[in-house]
Amino acid sequence: MNIREFWKDVLEQNAEKLKSYFHKDAVIRWHCTNELFTVEEYIRANCEYPGDWDGEIERTEETGDTVITATKVYPVDKSCSFHVVSFLRLINGVIVEMDEYWGDDGVAPEWRRQMKIGKSIKGEIDLKKNTEINVMTWNTGMKDLGSEDYERCDNIISYIKKFLESNDNPIVVLQEIPFKKKEKELWKTHPNFQKLKKEFGEAYKTFYNSSYNNGYIIMMTVIITKNESNISKCPEEYYPNSEPTNRESGICFDGISILGVHARGGKDNESYLKSINGKADIILGDFNAGDYDKSENRVVFNNILSEHVNVCVLPTRVDPKTKRRTCIDHVFIKDHILVNCGNLVIHEDIHYSDHFPITFRCVI
Repeated sequence: MNIREFWKDVLEQNAEKLKSYFHKDAVIRWHCTNELFTVEEYIRANCEYPGDWDGEIERTEETGDTVITATKVYPVDKSCSFHVVSFLRLINGVIVEMDEYWGDDGVAPEWRRQMKIGKSIKGEIDLKKNTEINVMTWNTGMKDLGSEDYERCDNIISYIKKFLESNDNPIVVLQEIPFKKKEKELWKTHPNFQKLKKEFGEAYKTFYNSSYNNGYIIMMTVIITKNESNISKCPEEYYPNSEPTNRESGICFDGISILGVHARGGKDNESYLKSINGKADIILGDFNAGDYDKSENRVVFNNILSEHVNVCVLPTRVDPKTKRRTCIDHVFIKDHILVNCGNLVIHEDIHYSDHFPITFRCVI
């Protein structure tokens, strides 16, 4: 059996060719997830996994009737990587048993980095492939704040600024940022938007779509980052209906695309949910829907973004009048980078808005 051809067909997800490497009664075990497959089940699990993949065999050993390989596996865009150790027992040149142990690649955990022990196996860590981003999404409710809410507006801005200044590669996605207000038939820039622009000046980048509807818009979704050169706007095709509106903002950072949304509510919620395509790697924000009993579009919501996993399924909002807790703010992450994301926190101690800020980290 040609082990390199076998791995080539695994990575190319070539279902027809993969069958030829196995005895019809072979058993495949993925120990890290406690799964046992038949040949047909293994081929489905491997070949129906989303994305385009590549990799390289780093080591091969043979002992008796068993071939052992250590292989690095990664998507073609190299947004993440994994290592798998495989034990292939052969009889008459075909696999009768395969035991695999998969692990995701990444930086050492924080507690061990603080010990300042050890060193990189392959020289210095490639920062481009191991960049940690820290993300916040928050419906601020700022569009409803008037001049009498001066202190509350300041508290929201201070909280955002603290997150931006205390984290590496911070990305803040904000909904309900006021833009214009109508006074005596005249549209004027909202004073809270002017304050936001002043507070986040040259040291930061802000991304929003203020030209929608010729600029006659009350509120926007805004993304704020530090002023890094490797951040750019998402292409238009990443947006719902491939048309950026005031309700979305999208960026690309080191090969990862992030789209912030604020879904329309009421009778327009269903069509908006259906319009969200799955092109961005991370799609997050206020969806005005969720997987709970009183969500009018629960079924529609549960059938969007099939290549993503929703990692935020707990209550994120408290209704100011009824005090009912609902989960309408969500974070959808594509399967192939999900293993590199974690530390999601819903900050229920922050009460400047009827929504709680949500933060998480991702290594890219």
